[in-house]
Amino acid sequence: MKTNSLLSLLKAVCLIFGIISASLQGNGVYANTVNVPTVRTLSSVLTQEQKDTITTLKLTGFLDGSSSSYDFGVLRAMPNLQYLDLSEAVTVNGNSTPNNSIPGSAFSGNTKLKTIMLPSAVTTIGSSAFDGCTSLANVVFPDSLKTINSYAFRSCTSLATLLFPAFLQTVGSYAFDGCAGLSSIQFSDSLKTINTYAFRNCTSLTTLQFPASLQTIGNYAFEGCTGLTNIQFFEGLQGIGTYAFRNCTHLRRFSFLLPCKPLEIMHFIDVQI
Repeated sequence: MKTNSLLSLLKAVCLIFGIISASLQGNGVYANTVNVPTVRTLSSVLTQEQKDTITTLKLTGFLDGSSSSYDFGVLRAMPNLQYLDLSEAVTVNGNSTPNNSIPGSAFSGNTKLKTIMLPSAVTTIGSSAFDGCTSLANVVFPDSLKTINSYAFRSCTSLATLLFPAFLQTVGSYAFDGCAGLSSIQFSDSLKTINTYAFRNCTSLTTLQFPASLQTIGNYAFEGCTGLTNIQFFEGLQGIGTYAFRNCTHLRRFSFLLPCKPLEIMHFIDVQI
């Protein structure tokens, strides 16, 4: 009897997932898969009607990762694109040699994009790549990612959660400045540097647990994070920049899980402990 009940339950679960999958496909989540056989040809691969109407898109093939003026320029200009899957695409230079980069300003100012899955081999996100993408709520980072450059996600106010990949080492200056909706960050165990103003005015952050790999927190890195209440530091930390936590007005608790260098008051101006 128990076996029959279990089988019935499994069948019901499979049926539910089948309905959900069919619903997603019917709503266009997986409806448009386009192969780009040659770099800088996305504009000719898509019809004008597709460019104007597509809301969900999966791309395979080759995209120009050295410039925001070609393939990424086409994507940035698509007025209704909300869900973009680039996980099986490869970013290359104009001569088709791999560069594994999202170019600077690739989607800058795009206020429609909600979800993006980055190419699986990308190691670098360029400066201002998603600057001002105010609807962007979900970013799937590949494990290969090592560097997020300056202003990359500035003012992405719909971002709520960041799950950094295992090998990320550097977060650039102003990278997530003004991401007011950001409430949770899971740092990678390879992270070494958080640069100046990187998370300034992320007012929804409440807790930070830095990894043992972290060596440097730059000037003003978390300035104005007014919701921040708890921070955990580890042994590897070698330097905290001036005013790194200035105006974190609700900050009350620091945890030092292993010995680290003394903290100076200049890092915490306007913090009431």
